[in-house]
Parts: sequence; C-alpha cells; structure tokens
Amino acid sequence: MHEVAVCDINHHSVGSWSILIVITLVLLSTCFEDILKKDPTCSNSLTKLVRMHQNGDYCLESLLEMIALQLDSTWKEFALCLLKLSQYDGDQMSVCTNKNEDGQRENPEKVGSFAADGG
Repeated sequence: MHEVAVCDINHHSVGSWSILIVITLVLLSTCFEDILKKDPTCSNSLTKLVRMHQNGDYCLESLLEMIALQLDSTWKEFALCLLKLSQYDGDQMSVCTNKNEDGQRENPEKVGSFAADGG
C-alpha cells in the first residue's frame, strides 16, 4: 500500500467497501502526486490533494511536501518571468534613446542640430 495516504485514512471503518475506498484514495493521491512530480506547477492536482486532506483522506506531511514542490517550481517560473521582463525592459530602454529627462520624445531635428552644432 502507498504509505502516504494511510496516515490519515484510518477513520474509515473496516469492511469490503471501506477497503475499496481506502485503495481508491491511495490510488488517487498517488496519481495526483505523480502529476505534480512531472509538472509541479499543476495547481489542479494540488487543489485535489488539499481537498482530500481537508476530508481526512490525505496525510498532512505529504501535503506539505507537495505544496513545497509546487511553490519551488512556481517561484522558479516567477523568477524566470521577472528575468525576461527585466531583459525586455532593458531592450526597450536602448530603443528609446530620443527621450528627454521628462520621458517626452524630443524633436529629431533638435537632437540632430544639437549634435551638429555641438551645443
């Protein structure tokens, strides 16, 4: 049996239906965990595990492990987005060289004459 789900599903009474329920819960939690391990950003699987835990059908320790896995992956993705955004902003800054201190676009003729006249 899968050790993760066993720690919180002991509240089910012993019987053939209860055993089937326990096996089903173990299989479900294992599937959701496997999905999260393949794609840690999958919030649907984490949501299902949270609901299972709230119903007493999933172990707290395992839930914390899956939350940590999802957070780690999500923060890495967030950091990559910020990095791309900062690089994009840097590229935009290099394109916008004809702006004055107020951020207004300067007249190209004025900029050209300033450079030609030397001041």
